[in-house]
Amino acid sequence: MQNTNPNVSSDAFRGPLAFLIASLACLCASAAWLVISPALLLDPKIAPQSTAWIYLAVYGCALTGFFGLVYRSVPIIFGLPLYSPQFVILHLVFHLVGLGLLLPTAFQEDPSTGVMGQTFLACGAVTFIVNISASFKREDRPDASAAFIATAMLWLGIMLIVGLPFAKNPFVAFFSPSAWTPATLELCIAGVIINGLLGLALRVTALRLGSSMERTNTPWFALALVNAGAAWVFAATAFGPPAFVLFCAALYLAGILIYLARFTAILEARKEESLDWDSKILYTALWMVPVGVVMFGYAVWSRAATPDASVQLEASTLLAALLGACVPALVALIYQTSSLLRGDEQGPDAPLDVRLSSQILLAAFFNYAIGVLMIIPGAWLGIEKMVGLGSLFLLMGSIGFLGNFLQMLRAKSADPLPGEEQAA
Repeated sequence: MQNTNPNVSSDAFRGPLAFLIASLACLCASAAWLVISPALLLDPKIAPQSTAWIYLAVYGCALTGFFGLVYRSVPIIFGLPLYSPQFVILHLVFHLVGLGLLLPTAFQEDPSTGVMGQTFLACGAVTFIVNISASFKREDRPDASAAFIATAMLWLGIMLIVGLPFAKNPFVAFFSPSAWTPATLELCIAGVIINGLLGLALRVTALRLGSSMERTNTPWFALALVNAGAAWVFAATAFGPPAFVLFCAALYLAGILIYLARFTAILEARKEESLDWDSKILYTALWMVPVGVVMFGYAVWSRAATPDASVQLEASTLLAALLGACVPALVALIYQTSSLLRGDEQGPDAPLDVRLSSQILLAAFFNYAIGVLMIIPGAWLGIEKMVGLGSLFLLMGSIGFLGNFLQMLRAKSADPLPGEEQAA
């Protein structure tokens, strides 16, 4: 099979692959941590160990995967050369060093190490924004997909500026005893990661399935509603009142539902009769976003009624958004972009290694989904054994994702990378 984008330098793919491998490795580490300590998010208040786990899961897995996917998609999906592949490597170093310095700060009273870690993460984020912005300057007519990614970069910049010092006494008590703030956590998940995933899913899935549809204003309308809700919800979470938090969440939910209507139309306009498992996983993960929003709204309403309640409901909401929506969507998009890069055929005529990889992906997702369906209600109800058993399934699924991805890379290692064919 030939690569689908032979005009891109091979150096442009090594850095993004390192980001994606690091993301899946952090997912495995997060799952293993839950196996060892299933009571991480079951305490009435967030403990230092829980803070460190959230750092690893959000910044280590989800945000790292977002960076890798965007870097990989610019040349593959948008057909634009990266402004500087060397900046990708520099960003990777900044990001991993910052994450390594940030994790121990959850257990320390001295904030100096945490400030250093946050500084490295910020330097990496600035490098990312500069690199992607310079790459997209060559886009003649940006579509909604590029607009979602641009908005994600905007939220990333806002998170760097206002995230850390924002709101020391938040309305939602889940954030009170922790080292992060509402702006940092909510902007990272709802603003940066989900915006980026929505943008990539529009373009990647349409190319993967060969869907041909006319451009409409529906994705732009969804973009406006989603980000209008996100623009206010983090401030509302910090200061209240509860009614305004619920209004912002409803606005965000409306935008997500409009987006899902457009995404469903893309799936229905496909050329093939059946969907591959990566597309099915992506569709399922995207539907978990409104589930997480509804859970968030219920958590806010419950917190208003019972201010001194434990944080278990908020913790399960975080798990639904992170493990239920963001991570499966990241995994599905990783496989979709890999298939586009290699030019994989679909359906029964696909080569044996492609069909085998699809079955391994299905098995891994089956274990992962069972784990998530046990962990979220277990965290909500405070059942440690349920969370512990679900974490075992989560770990098996995570290892399956990582192992299958590494096997895909190994199976194609003998093929020329994009750009090497021309050099030959």
